[in-house]
Amino acid sequence: MIINNGWLVSIHNIFKKINRFFSTYRWALTFLLLAATALMIYQQDRSFLAIVSLNPGLLAQAVWLLMIYNVLMSERFRILTQLFLGRAVLSIGAYLHSYLVSRVLNGVLPQFGNLYRGSELRKKAGLSWSQYLSISLAGVAIDIIAIILVAFLALFQFRFYDLGNAPLRLSNLTGFMNFTLAASILSILIGCFAIWKFRHTKFVYLHSTDAKLTQAFIKRILSLRHSPVLIVHSLASVGLLSIVLWIILTAMGFEPGINDAVILMMAARLGQYVIITPGNLGVRELVYASIGSQLSIGIGAAVTASIALRVLNWIVLGLLFVIPKVNLENSIKGD
Repeated sequence: MIINNGWLVSIHNIFKKINRFFSTYRWALTFLLLAATALMIYQQDRSFLAIVSLNPGLLAQAVWLLMIYNVLMSERFRILTQLFLGRAVLSIGAYLHSYLVSRVLNGVLPQFGNLYRGSELRKKAGLSWSQYLSISLAGVAIDIIAIILVAFLALFQFRFYDLGNAPLRLSNLTGFMNFTLAASILSILIGCFAIWKFRHTKFVYLHSTDAKLTQAFIKRILSLRHSPVLIVHSLASVGLLSIVLWIILTAMGFEPGINDAVILMMAARLGQYVIITPGNLGVRELVYASIGSQLSIGIGAAVTASIALRVLNWIVLGLLFVIPKVNLENSIKGD
């Protein structure tokens, strides 16, 4: 059922009022969740603190891969928008800028960044609220498919090869750099292929209702011509996030296995869709602590990885803002 735009605007206004009312309670919830996480760590063996270290060379590689990851996430939304509307409306840089601002705002107020992005694209790209919602839900669905595929691969290798808990070790920093370089090249090639493929995909623009646009959009993303590329594109971002978590854990002196990195990646990715506190602060740490209690790395390592990932994400957002801001009004259509 397609919701009328007037209803969406009303819901938007109501949400803003509720958000202001509950801001104090939300921060109180954040502190309670952080306290619960701290209690879980306190009740466990804290010997992990003796081995915690920081390897700047490895963390720098994690930052680089996180930059590629964020660009891929931005590009996925741009590609889906093009498939929805049947044409390109803004440049790659314009979508990246709106994505970065929304990530920063979500870190301050839950869902505020998503509302900003929807409003900005409504103004600059002509997307209605219902169209923005349809594209966002399609992105979540593709993500979930990619995560399920990765989970099946992890279960498969665990069932037949039992490598899930075996620590992944590389001999030295050069070995990590070669691995990071290979992951970077593969991800960039997948991203460039998707850009090339969908840039040359043309549709007749439908001057029609949201219902017909949504029906056409669903047919386009489900077609054999488009869905494999979209899923592989999402698999690249999922794989990058798994590698980032593996590098972070290794950089801090832990010895994570395949299962550790994949399961924490699933928690990190799925946590982006349900934002309760600012930046999901406290929520993600508590989830990581609960999951870490069942992993070989333990609660302390899992929570430490969550904190490190949070810090590195803010560093990456700052670095990506260095890219010259694209004037949304003057963005070249057809990019």
